Amino acid sequence: MYKLSYEDKAALQEALGELLQEKVLLAKHTSFRIGGPADLFARLTRQEDMLKALQCCYLRDIPLLIIGNGSNMLMSDLGWRGLVVLNRMAELAVTSLEDGEALVKVGSGALLGNVARRLAKEGWAGFEFAATIPGSVGGGVVSNAGAHGGDFAKVMTRVGVATSAGESFVMTPDEMHLTYRHSRWRTQVGMDKAPSGSAGNELILWAEFKLHRGEPAEIKKEIDSQTNWRREKQPQEPSGGSTFKNPPGTSAGKLIEEAGLKGYRIGNAQFSLRHANFVVNLGEAKAAEVLALIRLAQQKVYQQFKIELEPEIELLGESSEVAMNKA
Repeated sequence: MYKLSYEDKAALQEALGELLQEKVLLAKHTSFRIGGPADLFARLTRQEDMLKALQCCYLRDIPLLIIGNGSNMLMSDLGWRGLVVLNRMAELAVTSLEDGEALVKVGSGALLGNVARRLAKEGWAGFEFAATIPGSVGGGVVSNAGAHGGDFAKVMTRVGVATSAGESFVMTPDEMHLTYRHSRWRTQVGMDKAPSGSAGNELILWAEFKLHRGEPAEIKKEIDSQTNWRREKQPQEPSGGSTFKNPPGTSAGKLIEEAGLKGYRIGNAQFSLRHANFVVNLGEAKAAEVLALIRLAQQKVYQQFKIELEPEIELLGESSEVAMNKA
């Protein structure tokens, strides 16, 4: 188990200066509103600072977690031993092409809802599916995020990546091995090492999307429709998003409901009464309670249907790897 040393802290202090904070409660930075403290924390908006943090952590073997909106993740009640970076690199640039198309380059820390709504106002269509996804561009790349029939794989053209050695390169979708809620980064590293825009010694800097011209009012109408659907169909309490990936030919929510777990709660964590594939925080829920529900659903669904539910949320922080193996 990693323990922050004086020398590690001093090295990060030299690299990040006054941007570095201590003992920040991560529950404030996750959509679940769950999570213990990070040893060290920094909110970064500049690429040069992100690279300094990446290189310093790599050279000193300091565990690094990079988060965007803190969605699709369950942070341990014990928190994170090492450095947590809140990625807020959010530059957006549009390059117009022929035939009413454009390439849109977006920083990995930009929040998807903000990006989709800005593009709608400017009359660029094709990114509406991301408007209600509560995550960042970097997290969307790692998980090949999608909704309402769209996903990153359908519109993404390139991704900019940097390494801890100071190298940078560009990847195509084929090189990313994008499948349903999956990319090469989720294959390469354990789930407690590859969240939201960081993959071991690699950092996703930006993503580029190919979009097309549309009528701003019509694009906004579609986004409003998706927003209303989400409000009607999905819970509004704090959650990590969909708890499990949908197995082929069925839905995780249907299986959990048929297993009799819809509305079931442990402590202040509950399978939502509105949508069974969401575990919600009813107030001061613990990660251990959420994890207990995850284990229970996997057990019950397998017993009844011989289907193994695979978590879509990432289990992160101290002891998370042990917890994942037990789930």
